[in-house]
Amino acid sequence: MNKGKVMLGNAIVIRKWNLSSIFKAIRKQGPVSRIELTEITGCSAGTVSNHVRTLIKKGFVIETKKGISSGGRKPIQLMINPTKLIFLVSKSRLTR
Repeated sequence: MNKGKVMLGNAIVIRKWNLSSIFKAIRKQGPVSRIELTEITGCSAGTVSNHVRTLIKKGFVIETKKGISSGGRKPIQLMINPTKLIFLVSKSRLTR
């Protein structure tokens, strides 16, 4: 077995797992900051930022209001884009 392909396959699985975990956390927690996502999911700040950026670009997540800060910059709250979620639910029902 080619060790390089196994490692690449594992990296892809981990990336998808992290993306899914972050999306589910945003959906369950409601408006949540990136730093809160690192605590909830156990992912690094860089991983959370990269996956959130992807979710925003695809329209699944939107940035809402700024949260309360304990010092420094106020964290931006993230939430599921309700219009995209309705589209996904409708589309999944049509394809069943």
